Amino acid sequence: MKNYPPFIIILSILSLLMFFFLISPKYEDWNSFKLEISKKETELGFQGAYLAKLREVSVELKQNQESFLKIESALPQEASLPELLNFFQKAASQSGIVLRAISPSTNSSVGGSGTKETKVNLILDGKYSDFKDFLAIIEKSARLIEVENIYFNSPGEGAETFTFNIATKVHSY
Repeated sequence: MKNYPPFIIILSILSLLMFFFLISPKYEDWNSFKLEISKKETELGFQGAYLAKLREVSVELKQNQESFLKIESALPQEASLPELLNFFQKAASQSGIVLRAISPSTNSSVGGSGTKETKVNLILDGKYSDFKDFLAIIEKSARLIEVENIYFNSPGEGAETFTFNIATKVHSY
């Protein structure tokens, strides 16, 4: 057997010790740092995709802004009675029917879908064809107006005008 000088054995032992105590922990730290960088890159990629999706949604919202304004006018935040009564007055005058009385409900209730409901009773005088035009104007309006009940009295002999009593429900949120 060959006799190795003691300094080779000592040098081998020192290099092994140096590997286990100095290089191996640094290698572990480097691997964990590399893993952390990989996680951060993945997270950054997800955030970038999220921001790109937000930009897409923002552009889409800007393109559909007119539709949202229509929806907002159909379901206003507040049930403004003067505005609503003005609408009924204009609709009556456009259709050629006479609006004799308006009686809005003083309290509004919350409907099943979370919208507020305000009831308004209208008394109208006019011809049946004008009344149909009035209902068409209400139906075509952007506001969500439900006609709950319609009562009418037939005209006397020789008279052409009916008296219509309409119960409506107007929605807001």
